[in-house]
Amino acid sequence: LREMLHCVDHYCELVPTVGPHEVTDFHRSLAQALDNDTLDVLYLCIERNAILVSDDASLRLLAPEAGVAISMGVQPVLMEACNKDFLSKDAYVDTVVGKLVAGHDFVTVQSQDLFTLAKRTPARVSEDAKIALDTFRKPTLDIASGVQVSCEFLMHAIERLQPAVAAAYGKHILEALQYERPQLHR
Repeated sequence: LREMLHCVDHYCELVPTVGPHEVTDFHRSLAQALDNDTLDVLYLCIERNAILVSDDASLRLLAPEAGVAISMGVQPVLMEACNKDFLSKDAYVDTVVGKLVAGHDFVTVQSQDLFTLAKRTPARVSEDAKIALDTFRKPTLDIASGVQVSCEFLMHAIERLQPAVAAAYGKHILEALQYERPQLHR
């Protein structure tokens, strides 16, 4: 958090917002539906032709009609920050787990994320890794992606963790992938 605040203080320009050049009925309804801070963010994005970065999927869906050119979720920004070494892998993975614990939907879990969590407790199954794997129970999971991520993770786990721990991960993965998917119980 301190790093983020430092970046905001040193790299972000704060400016007052005045809103779009032409106020439509949609903008008026937004002004009634949204809090002032959220409305200011939309107006700033419109004025500066800036990208709206938000975890609020509903806001991102409304943004184009308000005049915001581009919007995206927070996780892709964090992924890129991690890839460019602006954010450590551990901090990134902790953020992903925090999002999952907070009940965020559509959080991407990668095999490297699972392995980072697993390495923290090599002698036993990581509770945080189980939280991430349990998202594979959701009906919104693209099953092919879930299987691929699981296999890649297990490949690393088998090579680098104790056999009993890797087997426990395999069992947990199988349970998560088969959850309410009777076609996978064969």
